[in-house]
This record gives sequence, structure tokens and C-alpha cells, in this order.
Amino acid sequence: MTFLQEHESLISPTAQLQDSVVIPPTYIGDDVAIKNTVVGPYVSVGSHTHIEDARIQNSIVQTHSILKNVNLKDSMLGNYVHLTGKNAKLNIGDYANIMSDE
Repeated sequence: MTFLQEHESLISPTAQLQDSVVIPPTYIGDDVAIKNTVVGPYVSVGSHTHIEDARIQNSIVQTHSILKNVNLKDSMLGNYVHLTGKNAKLNIGDYANIMSDE
């Protein structure tokens, strides 16, 4: 197995990537939608998460979350998080909603 094949196996075949870049190592779960985003390195994105217009590195995003217009580094986000317009280092629990005009 080549380096590229090994890292491609960390991306679910049901993930949808549109105009995005994935920098390995990055795990992307089932039914994730990523648009206009750079993800990685060292990122884990849980299933059923939607990310748009973002830059995420060295972070964990759990399942069923929605992120838009964010720049995250060294962050941990729980399940069902809705995050918009943030440039930060965050640790957020489940079911959090954070909207910012930053």
C-alpha cells in the first residue's frame, strides 16, 4: 500500500468533497459534506457533519455538526455543534450554537 492509498482509506467513500483540499493525516467520516475548505493535517471529522468555507487543522469535530466560515486550530468540538464565523482555538461541548460576525 502506498502512502497516498493509506491516507485515502481514512476518507469515507460516502464523504462529499467540493472545491476542498484534504491534507493527511485526516479522518473524514460517513456522509460528511465539505465545501470550499482546507482540512488537515491532523483532523478528525465525525459522520454527518457539514463544513463550508473553512480552514481546520489539528482538531477534532464530532458528529452531526455544522461549521461555516471558520478558521480552527487545536480545537475540539462536540456532537451537534453549530459554529459560524469564528477564528479561534475552541473546546466546545455537545449541542452548542455559536454565531459570530468576526
